Amino acid sequence: MLGAVVKERIPAPDGRHWFAFEPWTDDTRLSRLVIGDADGRGTFSSAVTWPDWLPLDAAWDSAGRVWVSSGDTGVAVFLIEDGTWRRYAWESGDTTDRAPLLDITTNETIPWIDAAPPAQLRLRGNNA
Repeated sequence: MLGAVVKERIPAPDGRHWFAFEPWTDDTRLSRLVIGDADGRGTFSSAVTWPDWLPLDAAWDSAGRVWVSSGDTGVAVFLIEDGTWRRYAWESGDTTDRAPLLDITTNETIPWIDAAPPAQLRLRGNNA
């Protein structure tokens, strides 16, 4: 399980990217996911934040996706498409006919992803 803020960079299996959690602005009780290129360019910062008082776990999978499991927001998956990191939602079971989620905090429409989480990711809540 990750602490509230993980400043160290966790490299992707292929070494091309890294992720870390950093404080959200001046509020150190909230963390945001930051993803960057191995050479430091192309940094992405998530719009969604995670509070430090709830469990948080994150891991790369073999396809180069970052999985974040939280007791607050469920499981989010971040993957790069056409040079841009995008957020997807994950839940066990068939999500084929599910409508995209609407994140009321960011007003972002989040599609579902049909993929298997990495084995080292600890899932919480209804996602286990």
